[in-house]
Amino acid sequence: MRSGPHGPTQGIRVTRGHEFWRSVPRGAGFSVELGAGSGPPVAVSEPAAKPEHPRQQAPVLDNDGRFFGEYLFADYSGAASRYGQRKSIKVAFAKAHFPASVDSGVFTRESLLDWMHRKLLDASECGVRVCLGQDHSYGFPLGLTRELGIAAQPWRSAIASFLDGSYASDAPRFTGVPEFTAGINSWLRLRGFKDYFWSATQKGYGLPSRNPRVATDEAFSRVTDTRRSSFGRGSPMPFSRVGDNGSVGGQALWGLTMLRRLIALCERDGILLRCWPFDGLTVSSKNYENAHVLVEAYPSALRAASVARSDSADALCTVEALRMADAEGRLGALLDVTGIAERLQAAVRFEGWIVGQEI
Repeated sequence: MRSGPHGPTQGIRVTRGHEFWRSVPRGAGFSVELGAGSGPPVAVSEPAAKPEHPRQQAPVLDNDGRFFGEYLFADYSGAASRYGQRKSIKVAFAKAHFPASVDSGVFTRESLLDWMHRKLLDASECGVRVCLGQDHSYGFPLGLTRELGIAAQPWRSAIASFLDGSYASDAPRFTGVPEFTAGINSWLRLRGFKDYFWSATQKGYGLPSRNPRVATDEAFSRVTDTRRSSFGRGSPMPFSRVGDNGSVGGQALWGLTMLRRLIALCERDGILLRCWPFDGLTVSSKNYENAHVLVEAYPSALRAASVARSDSADALCTVEALRMADAEGRLGALLDVTGIAERLQAAVRFEGWIVGQEI
């Protein structure tokens, strides 16, 4: 390597012998012997044909009885500005035998998506299963989707229809929280339903300042949001509230957009990623075998009362709680809602479930 104004030149720089390199087809494998001669490269092979489908990455079970070998969790943000995202998004990571730590990176929603994708790809190539998540809901109340006409669709298809507005010619497409939530409200009103989204502080959103739905409305909340946490702490916020401090509707809308892209990237690259409980009510089922698993956790339930609330603390406590539950043999039970009433099982597989909520 030669030194330059910006440091050493990275990689090979050809100064003489360009004809030599032109004789090697792009992507071909070859061997070459250095010496005084000027013969052509030997053992040149044609470039390997690109497979029609990507190689399926197959993580393996950790050999000491744990479900997973790595854990990561992002305390998310629905902030409109990149500055707000960088300030709020914190990510914690842990390996099975080592305590969690907060990643030193500064993340936007886009860079977090790239980081998670790389983590899953690296883990897949090493045969390690990852348990991962973000702090927002991964589904929405079944009652709301009945009003929108997408309740009969599988979870992935319903998410796509909801965000793309493909369920009706005049349905809004998600491009940002204010426009989308106001558009959903308008669409519902035209069909005789009440407004759904609301914000107590964001007057510019054009939304009601109070919740227009009552608690008995089946569109008000998911089944999991109405249950107590087995950890004894935390009360989930409604999906319908956006823009206020502590509300989760906005970050859930952005989060679902990004998780949808992560799922697509994993499918493209042959990374086995499953989403609990949408792909099965228990993580012990065959459908989750050898796969990374996306789970929904609620940091306020997992963070000890003695720990001051912060974005970093939320991410760190969540990862450590998942890691320790796995080490102590409790995680399988936390990721199992097969005992819920049969009449609710379809709703749970559509709406999702928070880790540790009592059934």
